[in-house]
Amino acid sequence: MNKIKLFVAIFFIALAGKITAQTNYGITIAGVVVTSANCDSITGSKISGFVSYNHETKTLTLDNATIEGVIYFGDGAERIEDITITLVGENTVTSDLGLIETVMNTKRINGDGSLKAKYIVCSSEQNTIIENCTIDIDAATKELDLALYGVSSKLTIKNANLSSEAMEVAIGGFADIELIGCEIVEPVNAQIIDKEFKGLAGKFICNEDSTIAKKVVIKKSTTSYGIGIAGIEVTSDNCNNITGAKISGSVSYNHETKTLTLDNATIGGDIGFALNKVNDITITLEGDNNVNGRIESVTGGTKKINGTGSLKVEFIAGFLEKNTIIEDCTIDIDAATNDWDWAMFGADNTKLTIKNANLSAVAKTVAIGDFAEMELIGCEIVEPVNAQTIDTEFEGEKGKYICNEDGTIATKVVIRKLSGLDDIAQTNSINVYPNPATHEIVISNLANNELVEIFDITGKLVKQVIYNNKVDVSDLLTGVYTIKVNNQIQKLVIE
Repeated sequence: MNKIKLFVAIFFIALAGKITAQTNYGITIAGVVVTSANCDSITGSKISGFVSYNHETKTLTLDNATIEGVIYFGDGAERIEDITITLVGENTVTSDLGLIETVMNTKRINGDGSLKAKYIVCSSEQNTIIENCTIDIDAATKELDLALYGVSSKLTIKNANLSSEAMEVAIGGFADIELIGCEIVEPVNAQIIDKEFKGLAGKFICNEDSTIAKKVVIKKSTTSYGIGIAGIEVTSDNCNNITGAKISGSVSYNHETKTLTLDNATIGGDIGFALNKVNDITITLEGDNNVNGRIESVTGGTKKINGTGSLKVEFIAGFLEKNTIIEDCTIDIDAATNDWDWAMFGADNTKLTIKNANLSAVAKTVAIGDFAEMELIGCEIVEPVNAQTIDTEFEGEKGKYICNEDGTIATKVVIRKLSGLDDIAQTNSINVYPNPATHEIVISNLANNELVEIFDITGKLVKQVIYNNKVDVSDLLTGVYTIKVNNQIQKLVIE
């Protein structure tokens, strides 16, 4: 009986061991072995903040973490290849040796956070990439000879800030060192040359006199994107959140897509795009935006203003664009308030396309003009009535202008997006008079008790009445409207 009990006990112990079996991922953090059981939240007496490891993506994340010990990769249980350390917030590794890594192939340290460490060694790797983050390596405090070094490996520092200091070698021993989007600011006139230190041979960052640098500071390069917003220069440093004393709301610029986004922004000044700096720019509007100034550009290629939002601006000018496209949005250009001659203009080689958009432009002399070509898609000019787009000139500037019925240049132009109403053919079966009107209108050939609907230029229903000999329109604002009766429409101008 005792033998049976012993066998059963052994069986269940073995079964429990099988059930709780863990995979060792070959990473040790401050004495804690990272396994499949604890990888989602790695904790220990010497670990604070949040630390996790995703084995599928080979990503160790440090999120405002403080680690009083060594981070070690490749403890013999499993060789780790292509590891990524992602930094979130401010992180510190406080041990004497700091961060030790022995990873095959590529190691990447990235993220928008920072890391303070005493020591980083990159052994037997093909590539070590430090990207976008900020790293401060201080080996000098512990009187260590080396701060950041590699063995037969390439070091790439890309769009990152890095400070490294040691008793003898700040950065060295790499097969190759490459800087992308950043530069060495200390030592001045630094060199990357082949050297040797205590048997460690390779590329070292050195002083101007070729001695190995004990301190190296690398700063992310600041790139100017050729855009000015209310006196603020848009650069690689501030493009994700462009702020200033005269800027409120959200303003950002994505240099890869060449997109400036205005999100419920108020800008107390001009927006300018510089020659040879910006090509094929897009301004995306979200919410209601106000530019208490001008939008001017001398860019090549295409300028597009789009989005679901709106923009109020004093004037829009483009000099070298091949195309200016206004699409889907609503724009109100008021140059008349400041007594400016022009509201929106181009140049001899520019084409203006207004597509599925609402646009109002008013100026002292020219609302819209001086374009090589104009095209309206999914929208129409509703003011001036019977407008023409013709070749003419103003102050020597020859091109296409939107003009009044009599051929004079229009000082106010209203363009509206076509709505479902525009699918209904206009008919002479109904006649509205007076037109233009101020107080009331009469609709000929219409019996009493018929439904009359009035829509504004955006297609919004603004008035609905049962006809009784006349319709009171004294409550309508000045503008152009559409009257719909029995699936027939007619334009109405309110003065």
